[in-house]
Amino acid sequence: MREKLILNLKIFIFISFISILVIFIKTTSPKTLYALRNTSFIFILLSILTTGMRFFSDIIRSIFISRALGKNLGIRSSTLFILSGQFLGGLTPFQIGGVPLQIYFLKKDGITIPEGSAIILTRGILSAIAFPFFLPFIFLKTGSFNSPVFLGLFYYLLFFYSFFFIIFILIFLGVKIKRFQNLSSGIERFKEIFLKDFAKRKKEILFAFIFTIISLIFYFITAPFILKGLGVNIDFIKVSLLQIILTYSLNFLPTPASSGFAEFGAYGIFKDVCPYELLGIYIILWRFITCYLGVILGGIISSYYLIKRGKSCSCP
Repeated sequence: MREKLILNLKIFIFISFISILVIFIKTTSPKTLYALRNTSFIFILLSILTTGMRFFSDIIRSIFISRALGKNLGIRSSTLFILSGQFLGGLTPFQIGGVPLQIYFLKKDGITIPEGSAIILTRGILSAIAFPFFLPFIFLKTGSFNSPVFLGLFYYLLFFYSFFFIIFILIFLGVKIKRFQNLSSGIERFKEIFLKDFAKRKKEILFAFIFTIISLIFYFITAPFILKGLGVNIDFIKVSLLQIILTYSLNFLPTPASSGFAEFGAYGIFKDVCPYELLGIYIILWRFITCYLGVILGGIISSYYLIKRGKSCSCP
């Protein structure tokens, strides 16, 4: 496990570094230094603040999900749960690597493995359910999106989203699909807990969904704040919608934290709204604030608690 984690970390760093280096070299010019004179650090700080608020909203929604299960996850435990997921999830394809560590930390609070799996699965399902709520805004703005990269990602996302939504509904209704056995068992556990616990605590699930929307909104407005911080005159809503499409698309890509795909996807989708000489700087800031920051913070906090627990369990 440790060797695999180190390997994933190396892959993550290597792909991210090469991708950013290529984009940085390609986009940087003498105009870059001149353009950076318009930088507003207030908006850069606001973009970091939105990331903090995204984590906080995610922490609160996890607490409400646990309450819907009849459990009471505290702020400290929920923070550890979220940030440990940011750390290992960011180092593995499809962000699945954080699951074992998250379940481990949840067990310390008396939450069983099936219950912990249900909390993690519910977080993902609530985020997926939130996507259709943003679609009307995207369709209203599609006339202003002429980028082939945007349209490609948009249709790519709609295909996979629709495909997995149909699979989810079929399995939820009891249809057995052998090719998706692992997913089937997860959805069946979710269905069991949904009928047993969630149906009795609708208010908690409603609040969890509300905080899901809030968390996602904070995530999506990070991109326009970064661009405004670089002094770029933008359509705030349009850039936020670009972030929505890119974010959801990255969930279906195989590299650790979608490294490589994220950087070049951002290059393709934001080059129409960001001056070329600032595009590399923007992508570096965007990836650091929305991804690397969570991985670093999650790694520090997870390591601290694991080392602390190891010392407390050591024999004299």
